Amino acid sequence: MANISKIRMKIITVMLLFFMVIAGLMACVMQPKIQYYDFPADIAEEAKIANRKMLEKGKILYDINCAKCHNKKVKGRIIIPDFTTEQLDSYSVRVRNEIHVTAIPENKVTTEEMEAIQFFFTYKKPGQPVTEQ
Repeated sequence: MANISKIRMKIITVMLLFFMVIAGLMACVMQPKIQYYDFPADIAEEAKIANRKMLEKGKILYDINCAKCHNKKVKGRIIIPDFTTEQLDSYSVRVRNEIHVTAIPENKVTTEEMEAIQFFFTYKKPGQPVTEQ
């Protein structure tokens, strides 16, 4: 009888450790990837997390519509350029560069999607590679 209790305790201990490891791993995976973004120092942590969806949407839209022409590969890492505010504004206007008038017309990248891309670049850390994860 004592052996059965010891075996049960070992099983329970192993199961608890297993669930703790799983919970820890899930917490790491679920943690927002905001290390690539440069938020103002006074922005609340909740706001950083809330903005994550828009940042991810902007990055995805950039990857789909812009990356093939703008990204560079350096030492096996994908480098996304840093755009100035003026450059980003010119993309939303779409008239300063004829290539962009035809390559990213409004029916391909909507104004809302362009805003998401601009949002991504507004908070992307300058000079930092944002690699495919």
